[in-house]
Amino acid sequence: MEDDTPLASSSNTYGTSANDMDFPTQKYSNFDPKENYFQVDTSQLMEQEQQNQMIQYQEEQKKKLGTIFGVYIPVLANLFGVTLFLRFGFVIGHVCTSI
Repeated sequence: MEDDTPLASSSNTYGTSANDMDFPTQKYSNFDPKENYFQVDTSQLMEQEQQNQMIQYQEEQKKKLGTIFGVYIPVLANLFGVTLFLRFGFVIGHVCTSI
């Protein structure tokens, strides 16, 4: 009695054998095994990195406010705000009690 199990036959799971399949004979890629694909042109990378650092430095310089706009104006605005907060309560308290 013959064994008709898939292991005994030479076909794959799709019912075709490797000899029946049409394999392409045309070369589709330009891969050259002699060429070193892992070699990187470091001059372009260094140039690009320097440009990125310059852009980042310029963006950081734009973000800085300086002494006047970064220190004095916020401090004076805070003092003025606290003074108004305290004065409004005092003024409204005296106006409401005198009516």
